[in-house]
Amino acid sequence: TNGDKGIVYVFSSDNCALGSYTDGSSCVPCPGGSYCPLSASAPIECPSGHYCAAASAEPVPCPSMTYRADPGGSSDTDCVPCPTDTCADAGQSACAAPASTTWTGTDTWTEMASLQPSDVVANDKFGFAVALSAGGDLLVAGAPFAPSDAQASGSFGDAGVVYVFERSGVAGVWSQEAKLWPVDTGPNDDFGTAVALDVDAATGVARVVVGAPHYEACKAYLFERATPTSPWQEKRTFAVSDVPNSNPCDSSNYNERHRFGASLDVLGDTIVVGAHRYYPSNSNVNDYRGRVVMYKRDANADTWAVSGHKDQ
Repeated sequence: TNGDKGIVYVFSSDNCALGSYTDGSSCVPCPGGSYCPLSASAPIECPSGHYCAAASAEPVPCPSMTYRADPGGSSDTDCVPCPTDTCADAGQSACAAPASTTWTGTDTWTEMASLQPSDVVANDKFGFAVALSAGGDLLVAGAPFAPSDAQASGSFGDAGVVYVFERSGVAGVWSQEAKLWPVDTGPNDDFGTAVALDVDAATGVARVVVGAPHYEACKAYLFERATPTSPWQEKRTFAVSDVPNSNPCDSSNYNERHRFGASLDVLGDTIVVGAHRYYPSNSNVNDYRGRVVMYKRDANADTWAVSGHKDQ
């Protein structure tokens, strides 16, 4: 008498529900740090790069910019933020430096920002040398003809300074973070002719090496920042005389001999400095053979020493 009413039938199987497993006699919720798909007979350990809360049916990837090296994570708090200047997609067991791309000639480059310090004036030659961190969030630029702040403007002409810029926030806004010059700044140093930058991915320590190759200085300087909120500190001065029995840089020679600090680089605990006009004391004054000096850092003592040099 009640035709076309319809009916729904519910069927069940012997399988335990998702997020649980059978111990042979009953269904048991999957514990944290593991996951249980349908028909699981035992918990499966959560893989690295993921976390599995209690009663999970499948692993959940760690969010991007985080990682988990070990298996068995049970919460998103088990996913560790990537160190500075590294990155990771979701579900990674380690972070790495951003992958570089190969320019094919058809890529489009877009201007991100135009940087200039607020106190720059004519003939400072800001941008003479630049360096960018691997993560792309820290930039240093030299102005080797600018007067240093150690004296009134104009009194230390061509002393040189270096500006540090940092990118922050979701919008990636660049702002001036510091202005650097050495303690022994002086006229005609050309501090900022060469710059190099490195950020330690494990510790977050940032190092800037700056060349002052003119005949009045003929040096390179190391500045260091322990954390992103720490001040920059001058840590070490390098000179061609660090190598025993070297022909010293002659400050009275306007020919700018040696030019130690005209080229340089830093990577981790290694610094190299070039002196393309260096010549041995037993050679002709115009015999510019050149020299490269390598320095290594003793991590225990936090000191730098010459580890080798090469004369052409």
